[in-house]
This record gives sequence, structure tokens and C-alpha cells, in this order.
Amino acid sequence: MKHYILVSITIPDRRAVVKWQAWRGLQEALESQAEQAEGIEKLSDNVWLIPRDSGVSFLGFLVHQADEDELRYRVRFLMEDDSAMPGAKPEASPPSSH
Repeated sequence: MKHYILVSITIPDRRAVVKWQAWRGLQEALESQAEQAEGIEKLSDNVWLIPRDSGVSFLGFLVHQADEDELRYRVRFLMEDDSAMPGAKPEASPPSSH
């Protein structure tokens, strides 16, 4: 099974200028950090999918920066069953008895 961390950052209102500027700076920093990490996926402007085995430092950076800038975020832990991956052999189902 593969384990992932899904992080979504709440995008601040543009009228909150200081928070909006912090958000834009964080976006740029995260994109730069993601280029240096393996397997990090940016799903949208504010959502990142992070492999647990190789993305912990990216997660630490994201959480630290978001906390420093007082930006809200949510973290979810996900598991992906390898049998659901393309090319994986499906598990045999037990025969049904009628």
C-alpha cells in the first residue's frame, strides 16, 4: 500500500492584502520546493498530494510556512491499495454459491 498526505490551504480573500501577499509568496516557495522533491503533485493552486515516504520534508516546510503566515490548511492521510493500480492483478473473488 502506498501512503499519501493531502494538504489543502485555504486561499485568503484578496481584500486581506497582507494575507494575500503571504499566500502568493507561499505558492511560489512551494512550487520551488516541489521541484526539488520526488513525487509531489500539485492538484490545484492550493492542494498538494505528497507521498509519505519521500515528502515529509516538503510537508514540514509547507506547515511551517503556513503557520508563520497564519494561513489555514487541512491535512488528510490517504492510503492507496496497490491492487487498485493500473496493471495490478485483481484479487480472485471466491466462487459464489447459489
